[in-house]
Amino acid sequence: MTDPRPNYLFDGPLYQEAERRAERILEMAAALLEAPALVDRDDEIRILRQRGYGVVDVAMLLDDARYEKHQQLVAKVISDE
Repeated sequence: MTDPRPNYLFDGPLYQEAERRAERILEMAAALLEAPALVDRDDEIRILRQRGYGVVDVAMLLDDARYEKHQQLVAKVISDE
């Protein structure tokens, strides 16, 4: 039997789902920022799956994590100027 991966929807009380979702998005964005040069969306999926994120989390939160990653990159460029 396979070990189920953590899922932000089920890992905690229902009323804290929004907080867990936001936290998971930040974690995923940080994982994408730490990764070597990414070419496309498939690379990002591969990186997140290798880092232990479940299929459901990757499917539901990848776009938000990508957006957060880009926002952090822009903020870093602006702050370096």
